[in-house]
Amino acid sequence: QLVRCTTEDRELIWNMQKEAFAALLEKYRDHDTSPANESPERIAWKLRQPDSYFYRIEAGNQVVGAIRVVDAGDGSAKRISPLFILPRYRGNGYAQAAILEAEKRHGSHNWTLDTIL
Repeated sequence: QLVRCTTEDRELIWNMQKEAFAALLEKYRDHDTSPANESPERIAWKLRQPDSYFYRIEAGNQVVGAIRVVDAGDGSAKRISPLFILPRYRGNGYAQAAILEAEKRHGSHNWTLDTIL
């Protein structure tokens, strides 16, 4: 399930994001753009944006990752940035389920997805 985050979740998201993207940071050495290097202040800024919807991805009682949807609500393209699952929970379909739930909440058309490369 998706649970909408607030600025109270800043530290949780920051810690999960560092863990989730650590291997990609190690591989690509993209220190300036990697989500693993994003500051807690930047995450708080994203949480405060009116068109930004950050959700915790929960499975049972566990937080397994997060997804952020940028949706102006005006028919323009919606964007997912970022979407991540903690390494120990990968391979269980949580990312796919999160995208499907995001589509239910924000509509199933006109999406873009930001990727590392």
